[in-house]
Amino acid sequence: MKRIRVTSLESAIFYFLFVNRGKMSFISKLSEVLKLFLHLKNPISDDTSLQRLLDLIHDSFTEKPDDTGGVLVEFLQSMVDDVKSVESSIVTFALSVCGIVGRDTSFYTTHHSLIGQLYQSVKKQGLTADPSIGTAYFKSLTLVCQNVKWVTFEDFIQEIVQEAYITLKGKGSLFHQSAARQFLVTTITNKSTENHTMAEPNIFLEKLMQTLVDDLMKSLLECTTNKVTTLDTTPGSILELWVDVLKTCPESSLALMDDVQNVVELSLKICLDGPKHLQSTAENLLINLLNCCPPEDRDVIMSSAVVPLLEYESLQSDFLAKHRAATNMQKSLQLHGESLSKLKAVSLLPLQFLFDASHLNKYQLETVGEIVSQKSTFLKLLSQTLDVTALDPGNHELVIDLLACTDVDSNMKVLKCPQAIHLIGNTKLQIKLMSTIAQLADTDMLQQTCLSRAIDITLNIISQPQVDPKIYQVGQTCLLSKLSCISRHDSGNLTQCFPRLTVLLEKRLVDTRWEVRDTAIDGIKQIITRFKDNNTVLHQVSTSRIVESAWRCHVDTDSYVRASAFSLIGAIAKYPQIWNPFVTGTDCQEDSLVNIALDILNTDSEAFARRATVDFLHSIYYHHKSCLTDTTVRTLITGVCLAVADFDWEVKCKVLHFIKMVSDNIHRPSSYDRVPEYAAELRTDMRDERQADGSEKNTLLEQLMFLAELGCLDALCDGFHDFDQTVQQEAYTILHNIKTCISESGFSVLDDDDKMASKTSLVKENGVGSEKEESSSKEALSKFMRFLRGVDFEAKSRELLSSVDEYVRNPVSLLDDILSADFVSDSEENTVDCY
Repeated sequence: MKRIRVTSLESAIFYFLFVNRGKMSFISKLSEVLKLFLHLKNPISDDTSLQRLLDLIHDSFTEKPDDTGGVLVEFLQSMVDDVKSVESSIVTFALSVCGIVGRDTSFYTTHHSLIGQLYQSVKKQGLTADPSIGTAYFKSLTLVCQNVKWVTFEDFIQEIVQEAYITLKGKGSLFHQSAARQFLVTTITNKSTENHTMAEPNIFLEKLMQTLVDDLMKSLLECTTNKVTTLDTTPGSILELWVDVLKTCPESSLALMDDVQNVVELSLKICLDGPKHLQSTAENLLINLLNCCPPEDRDVIMSSAVVPLLEYESLQSDFLAKHRAATNMQKSLQLHGESLSKLKAVSLLPLQFLFDASHLNKYQLETVGEIVSQKSTFLKLLSQTLDVTALDPGNHELVIDLLACTDVDSNMKVLKCPQAIHLIGNTKLQIKLMSTIAQLADTDMLQQTCLSRAIDITLNIISQPQVDPKIYQVGQTCLLSKLSCISRHDSGNLTQCFPRLTVLLEKRLVDTRWEVRDTAIDGIKQIITRFKDNNTVLHQVSTSRIVESAWRCHVDTDSYVRASAFSLIGAIAKYPQIWNPFVTGTDCQEDSLVNIALDILNTDSEAFARRATVDFLHSIYYHHKSCLTDTTVRTLITGVCLAVADFDWEVKCKVLHFIKMVSDNIHRPSSYDRVPEYAAELRTDMRDERQADGSEKNTLLEQLMFLAELGCLDALCDGFHDFDQTVQQEAYTILHNIKTCISESGFSVLDDDDKMASKTSLVKENGVGSEKEESSSKEALSKFMRFLRGVDFEAKSRELLSSVDEYVRNPVSLLDDILSADFVSDSEENTVDCY
């Protein structure tokens, strides 16, 4: 529990704003609060309350710009008059208010002078030196400069742009510089858009872009001549600015067209040999600039400026950096022809060195061999290689070979390359490889000739006795992806893999590690859902008895495993070819399964298992209700409804979802059913409706009494009043549906208890239930009808739709949780507990 200190003045602020909501309008209370802000001497302890207030102001200004705007103008004018004496957090608050109102064209047109005065006052007093105020200053300006009227105030814009650029090149707060950079990017983007609609080019924009180009060239030259240290942040800031400008406003690259090849060459040199902390930024600049170039220009630049520096004949620079640049350009740029071929050659060097070094010359062998002698560097190179080689079908065999190298039992480990020992059993590389192969299989990109071998290698890896749980999880997913790929092309070979897989799953279900057992159960579920239309596979699953083995895990010591076991059995309920052999094999009929699940639901201490059991009971009721005795059906429904009192909100939502499924069978009346109120009680005698199976169709009243008797209606009422809004929403939806059915039926929920008693007595006369049961259900139904009569569904709907956040819906509750409403002297403090 965190303890925060709240000043009495804060309490006063929110007292004015929220506590007296019934006595004062929001606008008048807001005026009082803003006046109090002007006299704060200490920062507000909980700064989130200011953000909450800004959200309220935004909503109010959007809804009532004239009323709220008047109060805000008064506040901003007071800030301009005496900004130096105002507490710093309130200055940032006022700047944020400027951003909210300044985006409105009408407000800005009328009050641009006031907004400009505030910005100038903040700057004149030197307040932007405070990182928080400086950051808010540029964030506010970024919002305002998006206003279409902003472009008409050229002098004001130029002054602030210069200030932002100075801030960007300084050594201030990173947040301050980031806000300044975002302001510059937004201004350049807007100005460039404006430039397209003007007869003559914007002189200011041209000057600004020329300044940026000059500074970029200067920074690039400094970086390539080793004149930049890690303490010098200016070059990095300039490069980052250009990266953002090129991303947001590609046409800004036109300013670089005269120097584009020079910029590309210098950027690439920084990627390869420049300061380490700038290599990634320089690479982003290089790629974004090349993306902005027309394809024909890009090809020329690649062949003349980029490829010569990346070819392995010029390996003077760090090969790891060269390799990273080559692979990233292949991923990010649309390349073709000779440039693409040469970049691929660089990317494939590590794999060639590993598998077939005979094609490499002595210089290449020495250079690559030296860098891959370190395990971490070698693995990083291979990881980079996989990012691009997997995209080329011609390289899939190499990917499979690389996976084989990681298998401790594979013959690939006798490769002549001594560095191959680094690969054996390497967890990170195995995960990378199997994830890549799974992605290729899921998208049908993996070559069919590679599938069988890939399956064998994967099975070998995940069959290791002490395989890492993460490796087993990824490997199992990879294996199933490959089997799915086979099923889409050659189902004949599919069944050959399953005997070995089922044996493995049997072993993993009794593994000592819960993660492995849980993954194995999930694997069985995936097999059934992935191959639900393949009768041959489903037959193999049913005859292998792995489902029965997985069911034994419902009493596992780990809650995740217990939950997975119930989830699996609930999933197979819809597949008779799996369900029937399971019931026969376990000698556990549907009634027994229900009792087991209800026991878990009532006694299990972990919510994961309880959630899964509700889902299981839902599934067995939906798919196998006909197999259950009447007593079991009633026990099932009653037991699930009682779980609405669970402590876990997800369990409660699942319970309500189950009740919805049961209540959805409520008969919606036809036009024949809509009879006058005085004749409503005659309906059960007058009509002779039957269901498809020939049995009599229950009337609405009989169905409601059935729901009342088994506790469904009480559970809905409890859910409606639950403290969790998600639970309330679920209950509301079901109750609204029931009320609609009742309203369409011919009798009203407004009936008093005597009328309801008269109607329910007719149900008894027709032979529904015993006298004791009838009395209980009649009382429950009467209680439910009184509940429906007392609920304002429209008001509840508005409440639920207003916000999922209780604090946003009802700000007073936020204040009650965080602030003290008691007034104390200014010298005293209140301590409030909050989580």
